[in-house]
Amino acid sequence: MPKAEESLLKGITGVSGEGAHFFLHRTALALIDATSVVAFLCGDNIFDADFLIREGQRQGRSPSFVLSRIRVARMFTLHQLATSVRSRLKDLLARERVSGLVISGIVPLFSEKRIPPREAESLLAETLGSLKTLARSYPLPCLLSLPASPDPSGPESPIRRQAEAACTRILHLTVSPETLRQGAPHGTHPSHIHRTGRRPFS
Repeated sequence: MPKAEESLLKGITGVSGEGAHFFLHRTALALIDATSVVAFLCGDNIFDADFLIREGQRQGRSPSFVLSRIRVARMFTLHQLATSVRSRLKDLLARERVSGLVISGIVPLFSEKRIPPREAESLLAETLGSLKTLARSYPLPCLLSLPASPDPSGPESPIRRQAEAACTRILHLTVSPETLRQGAPHGTHPSHIHRTGRRPFS
C-alpha cells in the first residue's frame, strides 16, 4: 500500500469538515524530512506550532527539527494572499526542496468588505491561476482547505461563494470524511481520496 504522502497525489487535494485542522498539520508533518521543507500558507490563523511539536515528539522528532522544516506565510488580506502565491511561494519552490504545500483559509479572506467585488474577482483569478501553474510545474502534494459550510454568524457574500466554487473546480482530489475521522494521513487508503476533476517563507 502506498504511504499516505504518496496517496495524496501530486496535485491539489481539497480538505474540509471536522478534523481538517488536524489532517492538514499531520500531513505537513508526514511530508517533511531532513532534506525537504513544507510550505504552509495560512489565511485563517490555524497554524499550530504546539500541535506539530507534540506530534513530532511522539515520532521521536525534536521541536527544533520540526519547526525548521516548516515555512509559514500568514495572510490577512487578499493582496497578501495573491502575493504569497504568485511570488513568494514561487521563489521558495525555486530555492528549496519543497515536499508539499498546505494552504488554509483562502475562502474566508474573500469576506473582506474593503475590497471592491471586481478587484476581489481579479485577485481570485490571479491567485488560483498562479496556484494551478505551480501545481503543473512542481508535481507536489498540495492540500487546500475549504469551509465545510458557510458560517451563519460570519459575513457571506457573492464573491466568497464564487471563491469557494472556484477553489473546488481546481481540485484534483478530495479527502473523504472517513479519512478525516481517522485524523491522520498515516494508513490513509487511496479509496478514501476521491478524484475530482519572519518574512513569509524565510
